[in-house]
Amino acid sequence: MERVWEHRLDTDWRTAVRLQRLGPCALLLIAFTGATACSRSSGPQPVGGSPWEAGCNPACCSPDARPGTCWPLLTEEDDLHWTARLREVIDARIRPAAGDRVADIGAGMGWFTKVLAERVGPDGRVFATDIDPRAIRHLRDRQPVQVEPRLVPGPTDTGLDDVPSGSLSLMLMINAVTVVDSGAGPTDPPRSNDVAYLARLARTLAPGGRFLYHQDWLEQSNPDRDEAIALFARAGLGDVVEVPMPDDMPGQVCMCFTGEPRPRKRGYVLEFTRTGAADGRQVPGAASARDGRDNSDPAAQRRR
Repeated sequence: MERVWEHRLDTDWRTAVRLQRLGPCALLLIAFTGATACSRSSGPQPVGGSPWEAGCNPACCSPDARPGTCWPLLTEEDDLHWTARLREVIDARIRPAAGDRVADIGAGMGWFTKVLAERVGPDGRVFATDIDPRAIRHLRDRQPVQVEPRLVPGPTDTGLDDVPSGSLSLMLMINAVTVVDSGAGPTDPPRSNDVAYLARLARTLAPGGRFLYHQDWLEQSNPDRDEAIALFARAGLGDVVEVPMPDDMPGQVCMCFTGEPRPRKRGYVLEFTRTGAADGRQVPGAASARDGRDNSDPAAQRRR
């Protein structure tokens, strides 16, 4: 029960990060329940007859008479199961060396922060950022001394602007880029905001350093895989490997346990590498990590 509760809290903190990065919009965050509502005009919205609406609507949440067009139902137990499976996928890619300096962006309750702290050891440093003060208090109370929790004051702040350029070997970000530059409304945050934000984060990576980005379930406002790759490329991270998701993970689901129908599609895991060092320097462990990545994961698709 404790592990389930911790997962729900971790999910809620990360949800808060995603919503607060959306920019001007109506936001309702009910702490510890995961219930959220945000009205904004950017991105494709459900319209009558759209695949998203047909796949997940109030009728699809009725267990007795679900229309044939409904996507598979995702229960809370299913969500916990896939969270655990995806953590295994990401955990296998987290390979900092002892003494490395790394960052967990949108750390939430600190599940991955703890993993990173264990691997860099007492001589390393983990910068754990979050936009929610409660998450930062939790991190300060429960994480080891090599973790440095940092409160992010606003949605365009990185929390790492004082970190020296080229000093980090690894950066982890989960579900934190949601802006879609549709131009549909005057208050829509432009895509260039995310490019500038990601570029400021990428600045801290050393040559050969890796940026691991993961979207678990895609909402309609999330960038899809190709959009994310293009977005990171504009921020200076064009060397990318796609990490395979579990083969048996559903491609699209209808989530009803939050109180209203929420259509979701399977996300992706992308691993970007910073290149272009003038002096050829690399972070300790970075080269071996990249070699291990390609040898152990031959099915990964390499793109430039």
